[in-house]
Order: sequence, then C-alpha cells, then structure tokens
Amino acid sequence: MPKDWQRLAIIVLGILLGVVVSAFTTVYISDRNKINHITQYQYDFMASYGNKPPQEQLAILANIFRTQGVILELDEGDDGRKLFFNSLRTWEDQKALFVYPDSVLNGNPQLQENLVVVIQGIYFPLTMRVLKLITIMHYKIIHWQLNTMRRTLRCIMKEH
Repeated sequence: MPKDWQRLAIIVLGILLGVVVSAFTTVYISDRNKINHITQYQYDFMASYGNKPPQEQLAILANIFRTQGVILELDEGDDGRKLFFNSLRTWEDQKALFVYPDSVLNGNPQLQENLVVVIQGIYFPLTMRVLKLITIMHYKIIHWQLNTMRRTLRCIMKEH
C-alpha cells in the first residue's frame, strides 16, 4: 500500500500533467485559429483589390504579418509577401499601399503602425535574400576569375 507522501506525489504529478496537456492544447487550438484568421485575411485582401482604399488593404496585410503562431509554424511572413507580390502585380498597385499625404499619415497612428509592420514584413526578408544571393554571385565571380588566372598561368608556364 502506498504511503501518504507517494500518494501525494502521484496526485501532484497528475495535476501537473493535466495542466501541461491543457496548456498545450489551448495554445495549439489558438494557433489553428490563427491559421483560419490568415486565410480569412487573404480572402479579404484579394476581395478588396480595386474595391477598397489602399489603407484598408494595408491594414489587412499588416494583420497577416502580425499573426504569429506559438507552436505551429504559420509562415505568416511568406503568406504576406506572396499576397503582396502576387495580388498587387503592378508597380502602381504596390506603391499605392505606401504613398499617403502627410496630412493623412500624421493624423493616423494606426496607419503609421501598419506601414511599419508591412515594410518590415516585406523589406527585411527580401534584403537578406538579396544579400545572400549577392554573396553567392560574388563568390562565383571570384572563383571563376581565379580559375581563369590559373589556366592562364599554366599556359604561360608550359610555354617557358
């Protein structure tokens, strides 16, 4: 027969396990709901194209970038960038999300915040990708130049 301290330890461990499972389930369900929110934001953004002012489109896009999961990897940044580049195909459409008169921008802190969120969501990951690509291209050019120089030196050495 278990002693009192063993019985108490089992009860405490059971309660702790229940709390952990409950917390995990709650966070998981919350993340699943966030996926639904992102999907709804995508539909809203596509439906707003040409029908709503750029401020509203910007707000929808900012909401996508703001939605982050705790357990699930939501790829909200990729979703937001794909939506921006695939739905707004022309330079004019893309630019319209970011160009506002100072009178509108200064009087609207939510618009200012949305601009920051969307610019960070679009600009920073692209900058990192471009930097990686430039590094790779730079390496390839240097590598090619070194190989060319080696071949040239070999030819010169063979002649002498």
